[in-house]
Amino acid sequence: MRLFFCDVQRDRNQSDRGFTLIEVLVVVIMIGILSAISAPSFLGFLNRQRMNTAQGTLYNAFRDAQSLAKTEKLVPLIGNSQVAFRTLGTTAQFVVSRRLPGTATAADWNSLPWQNLESGIRYDIPYMTFTPPIVVVPNPPVYRVAFDNNGNVVGGISGLGRVTITNQSGVTKSCIIVSTLLGATRTAKDTDCN
Repeated sequence: MRLFFCDVQRDRNQSDRGFTLIEVLVVVIMIGILSAISAPSFLGFLNRQRMNTAQGTLYNAFRDAQSLAKTEKLVPLIGNSQVAFRTLGTTAQFVVSRRLPGTATAADWNSLPWQNLESGIRYDIPYMTFTPPIVVVPNPPVYRVAFDNNGNVVGGISGLGRVTITNQSGVTKSCIIVSTLLGATRTAKDTDCN
């Protein structure tokens, strides 16, 4: 019986020693490898989420501008409201407001309550296809889409177009397309935005 007690005591002492340096290094290396494998996927997931959030925000801005135009019913022919886009520095911004006249100054545009999109999101300027609604003010240029009191696009066929956003790498694209004179909007991604 005494021999058995000594064996149990010896086994207990050996299990209390902890981990060896090699065991700890193996675990650290395994964690590093798993992190290196999963980090790009996680960053891609975050970028897709930012793009989806920004696209949803812009889509809602279009809907809000149409709704504002229908409820205000101020000027039936030239449009009541607008959704406008600009890049200020590296920040993509948008605003839903009453339509500004063609004689609006840069100060008028800057006084609007601009909202920022998600960080790391920018407008893909070559794919901004609203031609007449582009308003060039001293700096930065502003793109806009105006809606009349029925929620229709002001500007006829040339008022139709696309707002395209992209991430910092420029690889992933999302867009909101105004596809009919009635102001029907739809969303698209990647190659459908070109």
